[in-house]
Amino acid sequence: MYIEHSPRPATLIFHLTTMAFVSAVLWGTAAFAFSESDLAKLKKTGSCAGCDLKEADLRKFNLAKADLSKANLREVELKGVDLSGANLSGADLRHAELEGAKLDGANLKKAKLRYADFEKASLRGAQLQQADLRQSDFERADLADANLEKVDARDFEAKRARFNGTNLHGADLRFGDLERARMAGVRLDDARLDGADLERANLKGASLKGASFKRTNLERVNLIGANLSGAVLDGTRLVKANLSSASLRTAKKLKQEQLRRACGNKETTLPAGLTLRICE
Repeated sequence: MYIEHSPRPATLIFHLTTMAFVSAVLWGTAAFAFSESDLAKLKKTGSCAGCDLKEADLRKFNLAKADLSKANLREVELKGVDLSGANLSGADLRHAELEGAKLDGANLKKAKLRYADFEKASLRGAQLQQADLRQSDFERADLADANLEKVDARDFEAKRARFNGTNLHGADLRFGDLERARMAGVRLDDARLDGADLERANLKGASLKGASFKRTNLERVNLIGANLSGAVLDGTRLVKANLSSASLRTAKKLKQEQLRRACGNKETTLPAGLTLRICE
């Protein structure tokens, strides 16, 4: 017969003490997600490369030209903070709040920016090569003359954002929302924009050579003088798009039906056999 014995008092006390210790550790970890010593260092020196500042509130900091390379900045509060010229290369900024922040000339190369909020932020001339921008929010942000070469920006939000003169060569923008984005003179050579929404965007004079626009929405887009040589336009929506002086002679998968409601001028070049009405 099996007889269940009650735990000995000493054993019970040990278990209770262990549980209390574990709870205290877990509570302390939750309460202080960032390193207090690292935060103190940042306050004192204005820089903290490789530091753990997760979930810290840095809104009162002036971090212009700060070195925060490879720092853990997940879920940090940086709304409206001046980070112009800062080194954030390789930093982890996932879920960070940067609405209205100033990052002009900042180095964000290979930074982890997934789910970060950059709404209305200024990133003029910033370096973001190979950064992870998936599901990030850049609505109304200013990225003029920034370098976003080979970024992964799938499913990102960039409505009414400014990309004038921006380098997006080889960028992955699939399923991104770029409605009404200002992209005059942007470089999107070899970029992937499949399934993206660029309705009413301004791509005047843009370089789109070899870019993929499979099932992309380019309704009412300004493509005046744009270079679409070798671009893939399979299923691309071009309703009321302005293709005046655009180069499409070597564009791929473009069909006459797609051009039925678009327009251009005598300088527009098209693949053999296709025609386009003149814009009024």
